[in-house]
Amino acid sequence: MFDINKLEVMDIVFADEAHERFFYEKVRELPNSRRDSEEIAMIYTLGICDKTRAAFSNIVDQRTFQVNPLVLFAGWQTSASVKVTRLAINLYTGFSQEVKRDDSIEGYHIGEDSSDYAVEEIFDCPYAKYFLEAVKLRYDI
Repeated sequence: MFDINKLEVMDIVFADEAHERFFYEKVRELPNSRRDSEEIAMIYTLGICDKTRAAFSNIVDQRTFQVNPLVLFAGWQTSASVKVTRLAINLYTGFSQEVKRDDSIEGYHIGEDSSDYAVEEIFDCPYAKYFLEAVKLRYDI
């Protein structure tokens, strides 16, 4: 379990005030049993940009905390917000496979490992500075 009191003394860099508010609000909402570095890092990452903050409940099921892979195809996604979403998913679950839409009940299938999750791909983004913060949170650096 992540020591929530540790957040108080960490020098976390936020993209803006909305990011900081979102982060602390969502972390406080987590039950103690869910407060681990993976979830803390995912919440931080999804809070980086306004698009992923606004779509948080579409990205992550609030009851089960399962990630919805179809969100990668959502109309609101931009090239930067897709990178935010991919990094959040990867830090949370380790997921790095290609997601393809199809006509199955789920609406997608999982393919092979994807270079879309590579550091050179994800960090080629204006949010790279904050991505480093997410990695620090995930790995307690």
